[in-house]
Amino acid sequence: MLPAAVEKLACPVCHIALAQQGPALKCQSGHSFDIAKQGYVNLLGPRSPNTGDSTDMVASRMRLLETGLLADVAAGTSRAVAQTADVSTILDVGAGTGYYLGAALRAVPGSIGIGLDLSVPAAKAAARAHPCAVAVVADTWSRLPIASGAVDVVLNVFAPRNAAEMKRVLRPDGRLVVVTPNTDHLLELVTTLDLITVDSEKDRRLADQLGGDFDQVDSESLRCTQPVTADAVVDLIAMGPTGARRSLAQIRADVWAATLSEAVTISVRIGVFAPRTGTEQRS
Repeated sequence: MLPAAVEKLACPVCHIALAQQGPALKCQSGHSFDIAKQGYVNLLGPRSPNTGDSTDMVASRMRLLETGLLADVAAGTSRAVAQTADVSTILDVGAGTGYYLGAALRAVPGSIGIGLDLSVPAAKAAARAHPCAVAVVADTWSRLPIASGAVDVVLNVFAPRNAAEMKRVLRPDGRLVVVTPNTDHLLELVTTLDLITVDSEKDRRLADQLGGDFDQVDSESLRCTQPVTADAVVDLIAMGPTGARRSLAQIRADVWAATLSEAVTISVRIGVFAPRTGTEQRS
């Protein structure tokens, strides 16, 4: 694994530094974590169950992302990252396949990236997202296996947010970039296929989640229309919460029975946040 990235990692058991010794990462307390042949390392804590996205959900996500449907979101996210001064390490919390992390690394040449996700299939994909990225299986609701103050930018794209931990791992003048859907995101599909809608109180809830640890310093609302095929819609549904509850065959049947729009609205908000000063920082 990339030595510069390994230096940022911490043991999930005792929270001290890890170092690579052959095909494993080890700490001085004797805890050892094998590096998988696919290039990722599993740093789940001892009480964290692995219940992330399944192999089928990850495959659907990769096919969908290859269509370019969310390319503008990746570009907007990368712009926000590149505007941060002196970026050398980017952490993606809830990285999935590493799509957004890879785009950010391309926008900031010379930087390294760490992608955290609960899903082993996602970590396998994220390990291939960029030559300067490493993939780590971790529970983002627990203490992150990252040293305190070790990263310059934290990404959080359509993923759960553990504000206290994201603040702990950021350098004091680093930035958190959060991407959330607006209420009209994928509106055509939500209406036609009766999908889960975006909570109208999402912005308020985001402010409540982050307010104790971060101050917003910038925000961009990104809205565009993208062409979409029925196959892409199937993958879009299958890669999300519905994909965990319904078979791909059932999703495909529902999509092909519906009258679909030839284009969908992509509508997100990209918020940039600075760690709040004067609040307690965990070690």
